[in-house]
Amino acid sequence: MRNQASIICCKAMLVIAIFFCCFSVKAQNPTYELHITNETQPNDSTYQFDVYLLRTGATPFELASFQFGIGYDTSITNGGK
Repeated sequence: MRNQASIICCKAMLVIAIFFCCFSVKAQNPTYELHITNETQPNDSTYQFDVYLLRTGATPFELASFQFGIGYDTSITNGGK
């Protein structure tokens, strides 16, 4: 019975140690500018554009994946009516 309690105590201490190690990790905060340019509408259902991402700080900017949304005024749909 005592052996089982010591195993549980060791597991709990390991979890607590891992928990505190996670909080000591610090990520860098790179700065950047995001621009949408060359906007065209070749037909009624297609909107084409180029996305430019520019690093503005001294911190190296590494990008693994990227996802964003475009907000627009919905009153422009259906001819602005």
